[in-house]
Amino acid sequence: MARLFVLLVTASLTGMLVGCDAGPWDAPPYAAIDEVEDIQVAWQACRLDPLTGGPQTPGCENDPPIIMPLNVMVRDARYNTPLNNVKIWYASGHSKIYLLPQEVVEVVGVPDTERWDYVTERGDTFAEFSNAFDGDYRPTFYQGWTDDSGLSSVWLFIEEMPMDDTGQARESGILISIGVDTLTVKLGVAA
Repeated sequence: MARLFVLLVTASLTGMLVGCDAGPWDAPPYAAIDEVEDIQVAWQACRLDPLTGGPQTPGCENDPPIIMPLNVMVRDARYNTPLNNVKIWYASGHSKIYLLPQEVVEVVGVPDTERWDYVTERGDTFAEFSNAFDGDYRPTFYQGWTDDSGLSSVWLFIEEMPMDDTGQARESGILISIGVDTLTVKLGVAA
């Protein structure tokens, strides 16, 4: 009788502990990533001299780094409802495009216009690094999870777009995966 009691108590405690596991969880087979629009990056680079490899125009400098958010929604494809606490992975397609968690970036303002090309021309600052940022922290892979609204956010820190042999910026991308669904967001170069 004592063994049966110990067995029942152990089984119920084990069940409680397993039931209290908060995740994050692997995505169920019916999970899907919502489509994300491709991003046009306003990036100007210096044309390179094919003989010397240096800039054709003396004193030319590439554009400064760009910091921008990337938000991704994960849904239950059967009912079109958000899925929370689902693991999600991001991978950058270029060694100088970094993926930073929310903790290292602070928003300092919101643009007063929807025209981002106009905003970037003005040179206003809308985000900056927080005190939690270590300057050598430059990951090209990030693993996160969705919040209670099915949303996952990561900050793109674009130090430099990939360039061809002439120094012209080329497109890149961010690969996003939940295991059962994958999406690539193209980072194009705005003309």
